[in-house]
Amino acid sequence: MSCPIRIGAPVRAALYIPDQELATSAARAVLPKQVPFADAVHNLGRSALLVAALTEGKLELLAEAMDDRLHQPARAGLLPWMPPLLEAAKKGGAFGAALSGAGTTVCALCSAGSAREVARAMMDAAASLGVAGRSEVVDVAVPGARVV
Repeated sequence: MSCPIRIGAPVRAALYIPDQELATSAARAVLPKQVPFADAVHNLGRSALLVAALTEGKLELLAEAMDDRLHQPARAGLLPWMPPLLEAAKKGGAFGAALSGAGTTVCALCSAGSAREVARAMMDAAASLGVAGRSEVVDVAVPGARVV
Protein backbone atom coordinates (compact mmCIF):
# COMPACT_ATOMS: atom_id res chain seq x y z
CA MET A 1 0.00 0.00 0.00
CA SER A 2 1.25 3.52 -0.67
CA CYS A 3 0.09 7.09 -0.34
CA PRO A 4 1.62 9.86 -2.44
CA ILE A 5 2.63 13.01 -0.62
CA ARG A 6 2.97 16.58 -1.80
CA ILE A 7 6.58 17.72 -1.61
CA GLY A 8 6.58 21.19 -0.08
CA ALA A 9 9.86 22.51 -1.55
CA PRO A 10 11.91 21.80 -4.67
CA VAL A 11 14.27 18.89 -4.10
CA ARG A 12 16.51 16.84 -6.36
CA ALA A 13 18.38 13.60 -5.80
CA ALA A 14 22.10 13.29 -6.46
CA LEU A 15 22.98 9.63 -6.92
CA TYR A 16 26.26 7.79 -6.86
CA ILE A 17 25.88 4.45 -8.61
CA PRO A 18 28.91 2.21 -8.02
CA ASP A 19 29.89 -0.33 -10.63
CA GLN A 20 30.05 -2.82 -7.75
CA GLU A 21 27.01 -5.05 -7.57
CA LEU A 22 25.57 -6.47 -4.38
CA ALA A 23 23.00 -9.26 -4.41
CA THR A 24 19.94 -8.40 -2.34
CA SER A 25 20.29 -11.79 -0.66
CA ALA A 26 23.83 -10.88 0.49
CA ALA A 27 22.68 -7.45 1.69
CA ARG A 28 19.84 -9.05 3.64
CA ALA A 29 22.06 -11.76 5.10
CA VAL A 30 24.09 -9.23 7.13
CA LEU A 31 21.03 -7.72 8.79
CA PRO A 32 20.56 -8.69 12.42
CA LYS A 33 17.67 -11.00 13.25
CA GLN A 34 16.77 -8.76 16.18
CA VAL A 35 17.38 -5.07 16.75
CA PRO A 36 17.56 -3.06 19.95
CA PHE A 37 14.25 -1.43 20.85
CA ALA A 38 15.91 2.01 20.90
CA ASP A 39 17.16 1.56 17.32
CA ALA A 40 13.71 0.49 16.10
CA VAL A 41 12.13 3.52 17.78
CA HIS A 42 14.86 5.75 16.32
CA ASN A 43 14.15 4.59 12.77
CA LEU A 44 10.36 4.78 13.16
CA GLY A 45 10.67 8.35 14.37
CA ARG A 46 12.97 9.22 11.47
CA SER A 47 10.47 7.77 8.97
CA ALA A 48 7.76 10.07 10.31
CA LEU A 49 10.19 13.01 10.31
CA LEU A 50 11.11 12.28 6.67
CA VAL A 51 7.48 12.53 5.56
CA ALA A 52 6.90 15.67 7.62
CA ALA A 53 10.09 17.34 6.37
CA LEU A 54 9.22 16.66 2.73
CA THR A 55 5.57 17.69 2.94
CA GLU A 56 6.30 20.84 4.95
CA GLY A 57 9.31 21.80 2.84
CA LYS A 58 11.58 21.74 5.90
CA LEU A 59 14.46 20.23 4.01
CA GLU A 60 16.98 21.18 6.73
CA LEU A 61 15.46 18.29 8.74
CA LEU A 62 16.43 15.68 6.13
CA ALA A 63 19.88 14.99 7.62
CA GLU A 64 18.24 13.84 10.83
CA ALA A 65 15.32 12.18 9.01
CA MET A 66 17.69 10.08 6.89
CA ASP A 67 19.79 8.89 9.85
CA ASP A 68 19.59 5.11 10.00
CA ARG A 69 20.46 2.62 12.72
CA LEU A 70 19.03 -0.55 11.18
CA HIS A 71 20.44 -1.38 7.77
CA GLN A 72 23.29 1.01 7.00
CA PRO A 73 25.55 0.04 9.92
CA ALA A 74 25.10 -3.65 9.09
CA ARG A 75 25.81 -3.11 5.39
CA ALA A 76 28.86 -0.91 5.97
CA GLY A 77 30.90 -4.09 6.33
CA LEU A 78 29.98 -5.05 2.78
CA LEU A 79 30.25 -1.47 1.50
CA PRO A 80 33.10 0.11 3.50
CA TRP A 81 33.12 3.12 1.16
CA MET A 82 29.47 3.98 2.01
CA PRO A 83 30.04 6.06 5.19
CA PRO A 84 32.65 8.29 3.50
CA LEU A 85 30.32 8.85 0.52
CA LEU A 86 27.43 9.78 2.83
CA GLU A 87 29.73 12.25 4.58
CA ALA A 88 31.00 13.66 1.26
CA ALA A 89 27.40 14.24 0.12
CA LYS A 90 26.60 16.19 3.28
CA LYS A 91 29.83 18.21 3.09
CA GLY A 92 29.02 18.88 -0.58
CA GLY A 93 25.73 20.50 0.39
CA ALA A 94 23.16 17.69 0.55
CA PHE A 95 20.33 18.06 3.04
CA GLY A 96 20.65 14.34 3.81
CA ALA A 97 22.00 11.12 2.32
CA ALA A 98 21.40 7.40 2.66
CA LEU A 99 22.04 4.05 1.07
CA SER A 100 19.26 3.41 -1.40
CA GLY A 101 17.47 0.21 -0.42
CA ALA A 102 19.84 -2.74 -0.16
CA GLY A 103 22.45 -0.74 -2.10
CA THR A 104 24.74 -0.09 -3.76
CA THR A 105 23.46 3.32 -4.86
CA VAL A 106 23.89 6.27 -2.50
CA CYS A 107 21.07 8.83 -2.67
CA ALA A 108 21.53 12.41 -1.47
CA LEU A 109 18.60 14.85 -1.34
CA CYS A 110 19.59 18.36 -2.34
CA SER A 111 18.40 21.70 -3.58
CA ALA A 112 18.32 22.03 -7.36
CA GLY A 113 21.21 24.48 -7.14
CA SER A 114 23.52 22.18 -5.18
CA ALA A 115 22.69 18.80 -6.74
CA ARG A 116 25.50 18.79 -9.31
CA GLU A 117 28.03 19.85 -6.66
CA VAL A 118 26.85 17.07 -4.34
CA ALA A 119 27.09 14.53 -7.16
CA ARG A 120 30.64 15.73 -7.87
CA ALA A 121 31.58 15.50 -4.16
CA MET A 122 30.41 11.87 -4.06
CA MET A 123 32.21 11.12 -7.33
CA ASP A 124 35.45 12.63 -5.99
CA ALA A 125 35.17 10.73 -2.70
CA ALA A 126 34.50 7.47 -4.54
CA ALA A 127 37.48 8.03 -6.84
CA SER A 128 39.75 8.68 -3.84
CA LEU A 129 38.56 5.36 -2.37
CA GLY A 130 38.99 3.45 -5.64
CA VAL A 131 35.25 2.88 -6.09
CA ALA A 132 34.37 3.07 -9.77
CA GLY A 133 30.91 4.23 -10.76
CA ARG A 134 28.92 7.16 -12.05
CA SER A 135 26.86 9.98 -10.66
CA GLU A 136 23.48 11.26 -11.79
CA VAL A 137 21.12 14.02 -10.76
CA VAL A 138 17.43 13.20 -11.00
CA ASP A 139 14.14 14.82 -10.13
CA VAL A 140 12.28 13.56 -7.09
CA ALA A 141 8.99 12.31 -8.48
CA VAL A 142 5.91 11.74 -6.36
CA PRO A 143 4.14 9.38 -8.82
CA GLY A 144 7.07 6.94 -8.71
CA ALA A 145 8.49 4.86 -11.52
CA ARG A 146 6.66 4.53 -14.79
CA VAL A 147 7.34 2.92 -18.15
CA VAL A 148 7.70 5.41 -20.98
